[in-house]
Amino acid sequence: MKKIKLLFLGFFLFCILNSGFSQSFTSVPLNNEVYYIIDNAVLRGLCKTPPSAKPWSETTVKELLNDILTSSKLSSAEYEVIYDALAQFERNPGFDWKKGAFYTEKTLKDASKLSIEIGATWDSFASFNLLSPFAVGNYNILGGYISGDLGKSLSYNFTGRGEILYIPLEEYPQYWNDDSNPTPTGDLSDSSYYLPEFSPYSFSKVWEASIFKPGELHNYQSWPNTLSFGYEVISEIDASFVENRVQLRFGRMRRDWGSNGVGNNLFMNSTARPYIGIEGTAIPADWISFSFITGVLEYYKVTSLKGDAWNFQNAFSVAMLELNYKNYFHIDGGSTTVWPKRFELGYLFPINSNFLYQNNVGDFDNLGIFFNISGQYPGIIKVWASGFIDEMSLTSSPFFHLDRNMYAYQFGTKVNLPWIPFATVSLRYTKIEPYCYTHPTTDTPWYDTADHDMQEAYLNHGENLGYYLPPNSDEICLRVESMFKPGVSAYFQYQMIRHGTEYGPGRVFGSAFTDMLDYGNLDGQHKYFLHDGTYEWNHIIKLGGRYNLKSLGVPMAVYGELGLVFVRYSGIEGGGASESKESYNFISNEYYESQNRLIASIGIKIYPNTGR
Repeated sequence: MKKIKLLFLGFFLFCILNSGFSQSFTSVPLNNEVYYIIDNAVLRGLCKTPPSAKPWSETTVKELLNDILTSSKLSSAEYEVIYDALAQFERNPGFDWKKGAFYTEKTLKDASKLSIEIGATWDSFASFNLLSPFAVGNYNILGGYISGDLGKSLSYNFTGRGEILYIPLEEYPQYWNDDSNPTPTGDLSDSSYYLPEFSPYSFSKVWEASIFKPGELHNYQSWPNTLSFGYEVISEIDASFVENRVQLRFGRMRRDWGSNGVGNNLFMNSTARPYIGIEGTAIPADWISFSFITGVLEYYKVTSLKGDAWNFQNAFSVAMLELNYKNYFHIDGGSTTVWPKRFELGYLFPINSNFLYQNNVGDFDNLGIFFNISGQYPGIIKVWASGFIDEMSLTSSPFFHLDRNMYAYQFGTKVNLPWIPFATVSLRYTKIEPYCYTHPTTDTPWYDTADHDMQEAYLNHGENLGYYLPPNSDEICLRVESMFKPGVSAYFQYQMIRHGTEYGPGRVFGSAFTDMLDYGNLDGQHKYFLHDGTYEWNHIIKLGGRYNLKSLGVPMAVYGELGLVFVRYSGIEGGGASESKESYNFISNEYYESQNRLIASIGIKIYPNTGR
């Protein structure tokens, strides 16, 4: 009886949300809890499979949540979780102090509406390494937004954020070839750094190209290793047609494309920095969809605005086709291209093949192809395989030991835990081959390339567009998570991450995004994972969660994480690749010192239910 009452309450709430107020086609940020809820529901067969191109629009999210409400397989706690998720999109005229937002609308003669919502948020986050070396990183972000609808098919959003930042770096020990001639090994012209106050490979920048330090506001600098100020702008204009089956967006935001859950995808991941782009999704039928995007990538500032940007004048195009067979089988695939800026109609045309078109214009661009294949038994288990091919030669030998074969792959499974509300356990293995996501500089005929060859690595603002691990890495990840009541979620995670070191006497070339394959000796460059140099081993155990205090009448959410990190190193005799595949041993010395870290983080967000 309680389930029936909750079901009627959900339909009543849905009617209110969709009759009194206009629809919004702006995107729902990727860190919103609704993505996990919908992913769990798809696993259980409670709703149709949505397009893999994310973020989804607010309208799409509400349609999916209401589809889930029609199921009789939800527990009472799960009904409440969905009603709570839907309620964040409700808008009442006037000022709503619980959301920190003001909303108003006007109905036009054709029954369409003009609306505007103005609101603000505050996010304060700190992360600590409680062991030696003690370190703390912190950011405070004040955000304001203006969003709304312009008639029946058009929406807009502008979000601006001002930031106070302190993210200190720790320098790895430097290695020199000769004490009397201190020149870094290879092309190591800069020091190598890590962030001891964050879990390895978990941090992504929250600021734009530059930061500003007190007293030096006229200088554009790259990293807030002392107290600094930053900013970020996220904005979009969205359109929807044909009953929401054709969606267009022009905006700058984080994106995540793929069917394996937010943060797990190999070719466009939520951990990548935002970039501006024109994108669209067409859904001719429930079993097929097509998505595309063309955008402009941003450079990573180190010394100067113009100087650093000169080599990174790149655009980025992706096209993806998806096929579904009910809730049992899914396949998607397509191509990506990083291409130096020019008026290139072939990459701008959404239904052209980037893979074939690159040959038509002379192979000046960095092409990649990708695929995701998954099958599931609804309500029980899902399995998947994913691949990203940067470059390879199928006739090369030995295929698996040549650096010229650059690719990434992932195998994973996810199991539903029916006795816990919205709970899953997942296990995945990911491998990123050396030099994957990198690219040699390219001499292009439309630039003065005498001194400025174009950089075409798979990067945006210095961070990978794809998976969050650098080249020459692998990972085993076990994760258990649940949303067991409205506004409350928790997770446990174990990772083992191995990565070829980018510094020191045992450095493994092909492990850094700045490494470039030598095309003059393609058959002479070999890779032997764990057996061709020194590797960093990270064992990471995390326990975290989030609690929204709105049930107590407080417009605030608290989130945090506690983790143990064990860092070890393995090395070989000689420090270089060898056909003999000599065994490796665990080492600890002045360059590669074992570490233990206790990472604790806590964040507070005021007005967490704005949807921005």
